[in-house]
Amino acid sequence: MHDRTDGPTALFVLGQSLVVRSYRSFFALLTQPSRVRVALAAPRRFRELGGQLVECEPFDRPFDSAGGDYPGFVLKSCNLHVQIVLFAGLFGALRRFFRPHGGKGPDGGQRQIFLCMAEPYSVTAFAAWLTARAALGANFVFICYTAQNIFKELAFPLRFIQKFIFRRSAAIVVVGREQESVLRRHGYRGICLDFPLWFDSLRFHPQARTQDKLVIGYGGTLSLEKGILDLLLGCEVQARRWGQSCRLMIAGAGPLAGQIRERCQRLAQLGWTVNFAGPLPAAQMPRLFFRDRHFGRAEQDDTALEGAVRPRDH
Repeated sequence: MHDRTDGPTALFVLGQSLVVRSYRSFFALLTQPSRVRVALAAPRRFRELGGQLVECEPFDRPFDSAGGDYPGFVLKSCNLHVQIVLFAGLFGALRRFFRPHGGKGPDGGQRQIFLCMAEPYSVTAFAAWLTARAALGANFVFICYTAQNIFKELAFPLRFIQKFIFRRSAAIVVVGREQESVLRRHGYRGICLDFPLWFDSLRFHPQARTQDKLVIGYGGTLSLEKGILDLLLGCEVQARRWGQSCRLMIAGAGPLAGQIRERCQRLAQLGWTVNFAGPLPAAQMPRLFFRDRHFGRAEQDDTALEGAVRPRDH
């Protein structure tokens, strides 16, 4: 699939959502001091699972321009589904990054790595691989990404795409062990790279602890597979067994909303401070979680309703 060389490495990271922005500080570490050239690309607009259309903010340094060794590309896209994101301008972005001086082969014998942060069964990954093949030929390393922790049978077109991507991926980046086990059940026999969820340390600044009360925050879909009932059970056990009074903040909607409201009321009776805000637009999430200085700044993108809020002193 590619020629192994001792030359420099060029890494192009494409996010089918704005999650690539949350990882940018990780990729920025690769630029210090290193022979790795890194480019990040994200859609200009992305429709998240909740149906909200989120605009991509400009990239920060070092990914703050479309030129140089560390470009940041914000591409126009057609968002038909969360797993069907088709990029306009991806071909040109790949060529400009991997072939800045023109020509048909890799510049200076560099190793070309294309990390597509999209599920292996997605139309996004399929279209991205085809675009890279057309732009770069066969001399590139393709790696995709998965966050699926629940095994599900796929329809024939998605099974075809997934097998296609399995055969052409040098490795698949996984969020954790559960995601790797799902891949294995689907028949993947290749390399898995552990790549846990990240936060943007360019925007996250720990501060001194300002209060003794532990604050727990959850933002996301209120459904069984998200683990919200387990979280509330753990809170209740802690409240009854150790008598510790904490603050709980929840935002989201879903089939378990009624049960969660009842459990929140029980926690309030046990002395906890509870704020169950219900469904909120992504733009209002910071107002809920940041009004207490105990919390750090989270990404205002499609992950805002999916990830746990990180307290500043933990």
